[in-house]
Amino acid sequence: MGAGDVVDALQTIHGAVTGVTTAPTAMPGHLNPGDLPMSLTYPGPAEHIGISFDYQSTERIYLHRLYVAPIGAGEGVDEGYQKCLPFLQRCRDAYAENRSKAMHWYKLQVINDSGIRADMTLHNAPTGEYYWGIEWQVQITHYVDDVA
Repeated sequence: MGAGDVVDALQTIHGAVTGVTTAPTAMPGHLNPGDLPMSLTYPGPAEHIGISFDYQSTERIYLHRLYVAPIGAGEGVDEGYQKCLPFLQRCRDAYAENRSKAMHWYKLQVINDSGIRADMTLHNAPTGEYYWGIEWQVQITHYVDDVA
């Protein structure tokens, strides 16, 4: 299973979370306020483990970034902070519900979440546009047969 397939599967999970407006598989060049909260998934670092000559596993970290609201949207003192709170549990629950389903991976494990952030930028680029949001690190383990 390639990284693109995992991203597609994770975005399906993210898109089903109550309150998420969009979970595209194609990376956007900008964030439209009407598309928020938006979930994006980025393949991160991986460890490739050789179990035998013909069998190996890959453990890759995927970053799930949920952009909830722009900073300075004029919604009050805490702006999008309150909008972020429910997602801490909702996304955790979505991973728990989907970790053992036949998603073509051996294991899905939530490593951590960032808590609520007020400094998120699209793709971590220095754009000057900041968002309220949360980032999760999720580890996907899958096995590859007959790699020789």
